[in-house]
Amino acid sequence: MSGAVGGGMRPLLTAGLRARLSESADKTDHAGEPDREVLAALRASGLLGTAVPVRHGGAGGDAVAVNRLVEEIARVNPSVAIIAFQHFAVSARIAEWGTEEQRERWLPRLADGTWLAASAWSETGAGAAKRNLASGGERLADGRWRLDGSKTFTTGAGVADLYLVLVQTARPVDTGTGYGADGQTFFLVEAGNPGLVPDLGLDLAGMRGSATGLIALDGCVVADADRLGPAGGAASIIAGVRESGASLGAVSVGIAQAAFDLAVRHARGTVCWTCPGCGTGWWIWRPGSRRRGPWWPGPVRGPRPLGPDHAAQQAPRERGRRGGLPRRRADARLGRVPRGRGGRAAARRRARHRVHGSDQRPVPGPGGGDVDRLTPRPTSWSAAAGW
Repeated sequence: MSGAVGGGMRPLLTAGLRARLSESADKTDHAGEPDREVLAALRASGLLGTAVPVRHGGAGGDAVAVNRLVEEIARVNPSVAIIAFQHFAVSARIAEWGTEEQRERWLPRLADGTWLAASAWSETGAGAAKRNLASGGERLADGRWRLDGSKTFTTGAGVADLYLVLVQTARPVDTGTGYGADGQTFFLVEAGNPGLVPDLGLDLAGMRGSATGLIALDGCVVADADRLGPAGGAASIIAGVRESGASLGAVSVGIAQAAFDLAVRHARGTVCWTCPGCGTGWWIWRPGSRRRGPWWPGPVRGPRPLGPDHAAQQAPRERGRRGGLPRRRADARLGRVPRGRGGRAAARRRARHRVHGSDQRPVPGPGGGDVDRLTPRPTSWSAAAGW
C-alpha cells in the first residue's frame, strides 16, 4: 500500500505514483480520454481500499482519510481524483447499506483494486436534487428488475466495473425538499450486464480524463439481490451520504492548493518589473507618450530576483515626491533624468542606453514614439542563457 490511510492518518502517494499522475494529467487534458495505464497503477497501489472496512480487506479509513487522499490526488491529477472519489463513495454505501452477501461479494474486489466503482445518478431534467427521474425500474414476475432510461455525467463511465444506479421504481407520493424522492431505488449493476451501455461522447471543458459520460439502460435486467437498501428507500441512503463528511469538494481543495503552490513558486522566481533603476530588466517607453511614465516591461534581462537594492533605490525618489520636489528633480537626484530642458526625451533615451550598456539605437514604435529594443551586454550569464 502506498501510504497509511486508516485510523485518521494522512494518506501518502509514492513519488512514482505522483509523477505518473502528474504526467497523465498533461496527456489526458489534450487527448480528452481516460488514461487506463495510470488507472491500472492506481488500482495496484492499494489506495482504493481506503473506504472499505478492514475485515473486508480495506484500510478502514473514515471520511477524513477519504477527503485527504482525494485532495492529494487532485493536487496532481483532478481527473483521477474525481474517479477515485466516486469509487470511495460507492464502497462506503455498500459497507453501510449492503447485505452481508453483497459485502462479501463486492467489497474485497473494490478494496484490492480488482474492480473500480462509479455512480450513475444524474440525468437530463432530474435537477440537482435528483427528484425528477425519468429512468425507471419495473419488477418482473420472477422477482428480477428491468431498468430502462439513461444517465448523464457518470464519472468513470467505460472504465468502472460496478455502477451504483439510481432509478424510479414507484410513483412518488411526496417529492419533498431534500435530495432525492421517495419511490427511488439503488441497484448495483456490473459492467458486463448487456443492458448497460456506456458512452464517452461528452467533450468536456475540464477534467477531460475523468471518463465522464453517458450510461444507457436498455432492458437492463438485474436480480433483486443486486438492489442496495430497501425498495423505494434511496432517499435515506442519499441523506446518509450528505452527512458522512466525505465530500467531492476535496477535489476543489486539491486544485486550489496546487494553484497556490504554483503561485508561490512563480513569486519566488519573479524579477522586478516596475523599477527602471534597479537594473533587473529592460524597460520600454510607452509609444506616443510625451510625458514620463509609466514604464512598460520588456524582455527580462536575467534571472535576478528582487533584492534589498530595489527598496534602497526606490526610497530617495519616493521621499522626493513626498517632500514636494517635482518628479523631474527627484529623478535627477538618482541620475535618471539629466537637468535642463533641451532634448529631454532624447536625454532620457541616452541615459537608458548608458544604464543598460547597449549601443543599439531606438526604433520607431507603433502609434508614434520610440521603443527601445536593447541587446544585453556580453556577460557570462547572458552567454550562459544563450543570448
